[in-house]
Amino acid sequence: MKSSDLRKLILRGESETLEFKASGNSDRVGDRVGENLSENQKKIINALTQEPRMSALKLSLVLGISLRKTEENISKLKENGLLVRVGPDKGGRWKVVERELKE
Repeated sequence: MKSSDLRKLILRGESETLEFKASGNSDRVGDRVGENLSENQKKIINALTQEPRMSALKLSLVLGISLRKTEENISKLKENGLLVRVGPDKGGRWKVVERELKE
């Protein structure tokens, strides 16, 4: 799936429907912090900006990648200070941290 394919994505489950629309904001996150983000990392940031309470399992389904790869990308984003978990594993949420480029 290309980043342009994530302009609008709808995931329908038995009890809920999730809809994501690209804000265009996540493509610049890597530029602002001076880091190169993978396409999947950009998609994760975009999805969590719109739905901060999304689980890693739901993210993997939305992105169409394995749960393991989703968790690896989340770990890298956390290590780089771009993603922070607020609250407990169950019932918590993700916070996307936007930092300005250091000059």
